[in-house]
Amino acid sequence: MLPSTILRDIEKTAIQNGLFVMGLKDFPKLAETTARAFDGDPLFTHMKKDATFEQVRHHALVTFKTLVNHSIVLSCNDKCNDYIVVCEPGFKTIKTMSYILSGGLKTVFDYGIGGALRMINYESYATGMRKKFTGFNDLYLYQLATNPDFQSQGNGTRLLGFATRFARRMELPCYLETHTQKNVDYYCKRGFRLVAEEPLPGSDGVIHRSMICDK
Repeated sequence: MLPSTILRDIEKTAIQNGLFVMGLKDFPKLAETTARAFDGDPLFTHMKKDATFEQVRHHALVTFKTLVNHSIVLSCNDKCNDYIVVCEPGFKTIKTMSYILSGGLKTVFDYGIGGALRMINYESYATGMRKKFTGFNDLYLYQLATNPDFQSQGNGTRLLGFATRFARRMELPCYLETHTQKNVDYYCKRGFRLVAEEPLPGSDGVIHRSMICDK
């Protein structure tokens, strides 16, 4: 499947701005960054329960592969220490069968039926919230992460700034989700506003927060 025109435009503009476009060969390293960056994150803890680092890393790798035709992954360098996943307008959700075919069956066994159901239920809930606020006509920032050993260098802010500027150029809002108050403060300082904050159904105290940077 060929990338959409807007993803090709994002790629071209990102390269012009000195960013790196990550490909399939980079996904294993990006998955490791994900597992390290989200260690202790309320949502990841809710999803994985007692899963090991390697199991979380594999889940992240499968997610990158599943999104490959609907998103672009950008980084400030070629070391995969930071990244942002930008999904094209109109993208709705990760489909369960696509996830399985990308290697997700192992995650189902690793996380168990309960973990698999928690992932499916979260995707359904998060998709409904996004539909409510943007109708999927947005630049969806699926994930922003930095390896803890390389934080406080401004790379996350640089990636986020690129995405919001590009979205304004396209006259689209940027939409993202977070589950920690610290991140809310971070995003608000960078042009986002909180549009919803409520307990994630079926979780033990996870708060789902929807945020938008207006077009």
